Amino acid sequence: MKKSILLAFYVFSFFLLRGQSTEVVLDTTYNQSKSGLFYTINYVKYSDGSYQERAIALADSNYVLNDYVAKIEARCNVIAEAAVTGMQARQASIDFARMDTLCINLSGRSPVKTLMDIYTSEFSVGQWTIAFSGSTTNVTFPVLSTNKRKRLLPEGTTAKTMLVFGKMMRLTNYPFQGINLLFRVKEGYWANYDKTIVLKRS
Repeated sequence: MKKSILLAFYVFSFFLLRGQSTEVVLDTTYNQSKSGLFYTINYVKYSDGSYQERAIALADSNYVLNDYVAKIEARCNVIAEAAVTGMQARQASIDFARMDTLCINLSGRSPVKTLMDIYTSEFSVGQWTIAFSGSTTNVTFPVLSTNKRKRLLPEGTTAKTMLVFGKMMRLTNYPFQGINLLFRVKEGYWANYDKTIVLKRS
């Protein structure tokens, strides 16, 4: 009797240990939609051919719809507010130039030059190009002897008036007629709204 119990114990232990040696051969997680509900499915397959599948309900289609609506609306409204502010940029550049002239008349000093000394310091480092209408031109930034401000000099042509008020730059009649505004996207990279004009360090 004692031997039979012992034998049964050893057989049970053998199968138990054998079962524990089963390895995972596939473990994957994916999303699935069923009857208007969304689930995350975790599927695990073992070396002995058995598998385990678990489903976790996420949300219904209304929740998903409302989540996307909220994300689209929030980002759109931020962009719209920035665009409305941007619509004032051209007139602001004109106002800044007038303020600079007024300040020079009153104090003999230029606020625009002060800002340009700060924000155009990066133009002294590396090689710069301006790209527009499918062409790329090398540019340098010589200093005008009279007012000591940097100008933009495209290779093969004459220097162009450049006013920098901070992270906004105004080019007059270059590369196109009228006022062209560039904005500092990051160090070494300035562009207009739709990136049809790009001034960058190469």
